[in-house]
Amino acid sequence: MNISELYTFYFPEDIVEIWKNAGFHELLPIQKEAIEKGLFKGQNLLVVAPTSSGKTFIGEMAAIQYSYINKKSIYLVPFKAVADEKYEEFKDKYNNLGINIRISDGDHREDDEDIRVGNYHIAVMTYEKLSGMLIANPSLLNNCDCVIVDEVQMMSDPQRGGNLELLLTKMKESYKKTQIIALSAVLDSLNGFDKWLEAEVIKVNQRPVELRQGVLFTNGKFEYKEWNTSLIGDEQINATNLYDLIQYLLDSKEQIVIIKNSVPSTQELARELSHHFSSLPAASKVIGHLREEPETEIRDELLVTLRSSIAFHNADCDINERRLVESGFREGHIKILVSTTTLSMGVNLPCKTVILADHQKWDATGGAPVKVNWSVGEVRNIFGRAGRFGKANDFGRGIFLARNSVEREFIKRTYLNAPLEDFASALEDRDISLRVLDVVASGYGNNENNIADFIFKSYAALTWDNDNARQHILNHIKRGIDTCLTYGLFELSNQGKITITELGKVCASMGCSIDSFSLLVEHIQSKTQLNDLELIFLLSRTEEVNEKFYRIRWDNIDLKQKIQNRLVVEHADGIMTGLYLSEYEKFELMGRPLTKSLCTSFSMVLLVKDILYSENDLSAIRKAFGFSTASIRNVTLNISWMLDVIYQISNVIKPQFTNEIERLNKCIASRATLRSYFLNTLSKYLTREEKIRILNSGIVSLDDFVEKDSSEFQGIINPTKVDKIIEFINDKRDRNSQFWEKDHIRRIEKLALDSSLIKNIYSELGLQFEYRLCELFNVNFIDCTVDRIAEQSKGEPDLLMCLNTGHKYTIQVTAKEDKNKYIDSKKAGDVIPQSARLDPDGYICIGRPDFQELAIDQASHLGKKHNFKLVPLYALVELYVRVEEGELSSNDVTKFIVESKGYLNISAIDKFFKYNQ
Repeated sequence: MNISELYTFYFPEDIVEIWKNAGFHELLPIQKEAIEKGLFKGQNLLVVAPTSSGKTFIGEMAAIQYSYINKKSIYLVPFKAVADEKYEEFKDKYNNLGINIRISDGDHREDDEDIRVGNYHIAVMTYEKLSGMLIANPSLLNNCDCVIVDEVQMMSDPQRGGNLELLLTKMKESYKKTQIIALSAVLDSLNGFDKWLEAEVIKVNQRPVELRQGVLFTNGKFEYKEWNTSLIGDEQINATNLYDLIQYLLDSKEQIVIIKNSVPSTQELARELSHHFSSLPAASKVIGHLREEPETEIRDELLVTLRSSIAFHNADCDINERRLVESGFREGHIKILVSTTTLSMGVNLPCKTVILADHQKWDATGGAPVKVNWSVGEVRNIFGRAGRFGKANDFGRGIFLARNSVEREFIKRTYLNAPLEDFASALEDRDISLRVLDVVASGYGNNENNIADFIFKSYAALTWDNDNARQHILNHIKRGIDTCLTYGLFELSNQGKITITELGKVCASMGCSIDSFSLLVEHIQSKTQLNDLELIFLLSRTEEVNEKFYRIRWDNIDLKQKIQNRLVVEHADGIMTGLYLSEYEKFELMGRPLTKSLCTSFSMVLLVKDILYSENDLSAIRKAFGFSTASIRNVTLNISWMLDVIYQISNVIKPQFTNEIERLNKCIASRATLRSYFLNTLSKYLTREEKIRILNSGIVSLDDFVEKDSSEFQGIINPTKVDKIIEFINDKRDRNSQFWEKDHIRRIEKLALDSSLIKNIYSELGLQFEYRLCELFNVNFIDCTVDRIAEQSKGEPDLLMCLNTGHKYTIQVTAKEDKNKYIDSKKAGDVIPQSARLDPDGYICIGRPDFQELAIDQASHLGKKHNFKLVPLYALVELYVRVEEGELSSNDVTKFIVESKGYLNISAIDKFFKYNQ
């Protein structure tokens, strides 16, 4: 099927041209079959095929088709690295066409609000991120038309499979029948999964490019079995070890991927190879780009290995380091890449030969890491990266190395000639009681019976085929309900109805243990104000933070001595407070050395303190503690996750804490000073050190940044970054502004109402803008009258609002002609001193398009002190539209205006009505 035939499915010419330019001229049989079986008709599909067979493009076509009819798709992937690659790929291809691409995973949270309100065409997300967002926003799937689930065979994974299975069960049972396109590696038997998913099956075992999987023995023979034909053969390679094999492949002008079983071993092998193959040319282009990145040990080590066009790729690399390595390999600058198994799950780095250098992997599910066999499915997925379509038209190789006949037989029997593992559910017994909270929080059950009904709709339930098995599961469900009631996550009525509490929703959506959650709730309830360092100490005591593996030796004598010396100074300076202080004094009184657990906690507090309050660069902080950059990143990201939990808890029981916690969280996550808070959205472009230099140059807002010429940043940041940053700021602002304007016009016209007022209010300036606002207020979506202040003294506010409740507010109105310029803090706060003559009950500033970070920050303080409200125009119009749609009444909006303070955006609206229903 020629790709031009996609015109018959209403794909526009510019999209088809993009695909042609990417090398797609003929659709592969698997893609044609997907179309014939209902890809563009909403039919659920299960596509089972080997790597490089073209299945990913099936999901991509569906997502683009939905985008052109203004419908939404979620593209689910298992790992952050894969999400990042897919997002960048889609953005590069489609962003200029107006297709709105968003991303949400553990590294990217900036688009979460846009995804929640539907401001996207395609959202790339990890499994866990969508799961958490669905609990917090159960209606999310009702606004989504298609979910593409990549690597769905992960449902059999013991650690993550249960979560994915529950997610798929929710999709199946959602009010809106969302199309599910599940993409899987080769499975031996579906075991009823296709019928459970209600999906048409497209199953292909053949690869477009033949793959030879085998073992290289000491006689220099590569003994293999072909994927497509199952033929047994051999190839004389004349190599007896890894180094000889690599030289042979290099002589054949090949690039090579080597898979190792741990992060440290990838770096160790890359170092060794760079010494051995030091005559290889430098990957100069990659080195040049990498020098512009923040100084980390990973960067420095890559700079060394890249001198021999060798690199490594693992979880310790940060996003930009991974991107540079991936693009360097794709462009042919990197000849040898040593990686962990991340590359086997969707990261597209095509090459002819993949070497699996370890015969076993590390497994830490039982506690201490132990070596276990790879699964057959894992090995096939790893080798599936070889001989990618379009890169080699003969064959690919997947190679094990054997040092003796025992190893050769082990590899053949265990991996090469063994059948694939059966596809099976990983929703184990121990998960069932924990999943009860998730089920109730997502709105799929409100008593013991219908909670059980939902769990019995899971794929796992196909195996619970006798009374004993069913009773066993019911006992787990009952145990889960009792636990949630004990901790206040559920409430039980006299009629037996179970209701999720607001705190229960938070616990379910954030994925932390119930014990840790209870500890954090107790702390927030007991506080009238927060102390940053005490809060970090508390978080460091939770199992989610304290017991994680960071590759740091917390019991190291030198580290303990450093920490004890710092603690003495901190205590003498009176910096400690609360739990942080009491635990230190208890430890000091005992006169014993620091335990490993306490050393972990105190180290984390001191590390965070240096990050937030010092202007030391990250290199100096790293050296002071003796931690690697990757370890610091992992520590701060885990603390950030638990700060998210604290933020959500505070939202429910102490909303006055949320702004402080949010600021703290964003700075810790990006390892930035508190002073540079407003620059955190630019962390993709700016290092910690660059943010500090920007602050010290006098820039205090993003608008200050936008208004400067790139030459003015000489000596502050790399001038080549400036244009990219300004483009990013303007693009994000423009996309948000356009979304709300178009969305409001669309919704009003859908109600068969005149949209001219909305169109005018989004475009007019000066007096005309004031008049339009008066018109809007006086269509009775708020119980008030609003008039221009006729006899204004110079500098006085523009409008006066008189509510039916008797409250009186002065309103300052301001609109920027340039939609990419935001309103500053001075303009936003002027309404307070300017209103002295009018003696109002409160103050409102309405602005278009939105307000700068410092203005938003200031609004929180002014709200408490002066009953001040900072309202972006789109939020005001949203209230009006919701009244017209019947979702809110004018009385609801009046109550919101009277009782709310600070920055009132869409999130503030949703939060208010969520807790005031």
